[in-house]
Amino acid sequence: MYCTCACVEACEKLNDEVRDTRSIITDGDRGSGKWNKDDRSKVTALCNETTDWLLHNLPGHTTLNKVLEQKTLFQERLQPYLTKLRSQTKPTK
Repeated sequence: MYCTCACVEACEKLNDEVRDTRSIITDGDRGSGKWNKDDRSKVTALCNETTDWLLHNLPGHTTLNKVLEQKTLFQERLQPYLTKLRSQTKPTK
């Protein structure tokens, strides 16, 4: 069974996650100043790869399960970079 409303919503949420991640890359306070050049490059590549997947698997051409699998893959691959980012963030008092 192909795309339902839930599938469209899942695609939108994945796209939002990619957009949020891109904003971390470009925001010096949140990420770009804390990740090294290699990390920024790898996270950018991950975002590009996920965006390309979304563009080639638009709602109507994929299933909810495939979108959820892609979201899980994105989150799993991004997690080490977010962990690194959090470990470098100084707590505010």
